[in-house]
Amino acid sequence: MIEYTWLIPFVPMLCFVLIGIFGQKTPQKGGYIAIAGAAISFILSAVIAFEYLTGPDYPDAVVDSIRWFSIGDVQLNGDSEARIKEAREAYDALTEEQKARLGPNALKTLTGDLAVLEAFDGADLS
Repeated sequence: MIEYTWLIPFVPMLCFVLIGIFGQKTPQKGGYIAIAGAAISFILSAVIAFEYLTGPDYPDAVVDSIRWFSIGDVQLNGDSEARIKEAREAYDALTEEQKARLGPNALKTLTGDLAVLEAFDGADLS
């Protein structure tokens, strides 16, 4: 059905031409033609959108996560809180030698991410 997407704008254009030619000769001055064209376009749009969003050819049609906020390298989206807390737990589980190999910026980045997350505490990021 996706191959018929071109019909969505074509049907109202065809109705426009038909109303222009035959509108004065029809009951309601072509109103029924306009309504039928809009209804057909809507039904086509709904069917094509359903096929697109649920079809196997387009598995990534719906985005799971949207970036809501970004400052520098820090980005907040629906799963940011879980990822930041998981990273902090993993960092805390490291030995002192492993932490030293990561360098001081690793903890600064995590602390900064947690600060941004706390600033948005209570905000619905999903």
